[in-house]
Amino acid sequence: MQVSRQAISKTLREMQALGFIQLENDHDRRNQKLVVMTNRGLQLAVAARSELREIETAIARRIGAEAIAALRGALEKGWGNPVGPNRGTTG
Repeated sequence: MQVSRQAISKTLREMQALGFIQLENDHDRRNQKLVVMTNRGLQLAVAARSELREIETAIARRIGAEAIAALRGALEKGWGNPVGPNRGTTG
């Protein structure tokens, strides 16, 4: 993902503070934590999926099912390395 361990840890702490996840000790790997979704986190995920389905349906009505399939295919492609300052270019 090319994201620092510190950035991931910060995001996980924020999600835990919001009540979306719990960090639990991993009994198999003592220096690791398990990320477990809370009921609140699961409810948010279900709601987000529902909203995304509604958005996709609305877009499909405007541009058609075939165009939605092409859009989905393009978005699912491997895009290579990130583009931006100090990250190189895709190609």
